[in-house]
Amino acid sequence: MGAIHASNLRRHPGLVLAAVSVSDPDRAARVAAELGAPVRPRWEDVVTDPSIDAVVVASPTEDHAAQVVAASLAGKDILCEKPVASDLESALRAVRAAREAGVLLHVGFQRRHDAAFAGLRDEVLAGRIGEPWLVRICSRDLEPPPAHFEGACGGLFVDMAIHDFDMARFVLGQEVVEISSYARVLVADRGEADADADADADVAITTLVFESGALGVIENCRQSSPGYDQRVEIHGRAGTLSVDNQPRHGLVHADSAGSHRQAWPHFFADRYTTAYAAELDAFVAEVRHRRGGPAPAGPPGVAATGDDAVRALELSFAADRSARQRQPVVLPLDRSLE
Repeated sequence: MGAIHASNLRRHPGLVLAAVSVSDPDRAARVAAELGAPVRPRWEDVVTDPSIDAVVVASPTEDHAAQVVAASLAGKDILCEKPVASDLESALRAVRAAREAGVLLHVGFQRRHDAAFAGLRDEVLAGRIGEPWLVRICSRDLEPPPAHFEGACGGLFVDMAIHDFDMARFVLGQEVVEISSYARVLVADRGEADADADADADVAITTLVFESGALGVIENCRQSSPGYDQRVEIHGRAGTLSVDNQPRHGLVHADSAGSHRQAWPHFFADRYTTAYAAELDAFVAEVRHRRGGPAPAGPPGVAATGDDAVRALELSFAADRSARQRQPVVLPLDRSLE
């Protein structure tokens, strides 16, 4: 993620990639060579540098909250990768720090900036399908993450499904008031999973109840042999809207045996290349506007705020609790720190 954002920053007109913080010396040398930017081992030296206007936080999840708080206290505008923290209490503190410091905090839910998903949301909010009744989201990765990452990412709900929880709120423009999840270890080796009582689930079905009474279903799986699988459908009184998978390109080979389309992307960075660039554009436009520049173009409410990040994390923890306790969870959870 750091490489994706750094590359987009470097190519963005009018921006200077002032510094990159990488603690590993070997990796730091590679980053410096690839990006042509000075590398600082201590991230604290980046966020406190008075010549730097804004920071992008793309570090391990457990570091996000402390870095957001420090950047807020230093008066930096912030684009932070999801999740904003590894626990709800830290997330609330980080968001509160940004709010009290008066800095901008955007959180990296890049799917909001995908043209197809954003267009679907616009159609729903414009009333094109009338009252929404059902939301279906399918999210499957090509293959499971490396073992070292899976143990540190927070699990299926916090690492993977959190995108879908945010997407459900985003496309419907409503809050979730109840959630039920069912999760299993099916993709991983069964012998290893049975031997490890704490093995992370890799397949899940989650049902949502929205404040209007609309219902939602989210399907997550850590493995999909056809490729990276991302689909959304919303069904309402006056019609149905859907976004299907996007092949790598539009070539179709047809002959007497039938037709064959190109494969789906194999990696999220391939599927959302333009979305990541658009996410950075939105962040930069807002930063410049706060410094006297023109108002950002496009509809408001697309970029994920700190509050959006807290709600998505809350849904992730609620889904995990529901799966473990095998019962529905009513939202919102306790937010006594707000």
